[in-house]
Amino acid sequence: PIILGGDLNSRQRSAVWQRLSERLRDVQHAVPGYVARPTFPTRHAIVRIDHLMVSPHFEVRRVEVPFTATALVASDHFPVCVELSPSEELSTDESSPLS
Repeated sequence: PIILGGDLNSRQRSAVWQRLSERLRDVQHAVPGYVARPTFPTRHAIVRIDHLMVSPHFEVRRVEVPFTATALVASDHFPVCVELSPSEELSTDESSPLS
């Protein structure tokens, strides 16, 4: 099971994001009806360069990019928060999506 998150300085069309998305899911695209939100810069967020990606071992229950006063002073990037649960399909499968 893999959870990868951070400031990748890469947009969805970048080679980095494309390569990672071959085997991992971007949590901001995993919840039906959720609209992906920009994460940078906090003063006028216009791009999404901070990502959380997960292997199929996880189901994404909820995603939030909180645009709050606390987030504004904490960093120049908005956080990506996620609620995960083990995937029922793969919970007993120990294979890695990166093998």
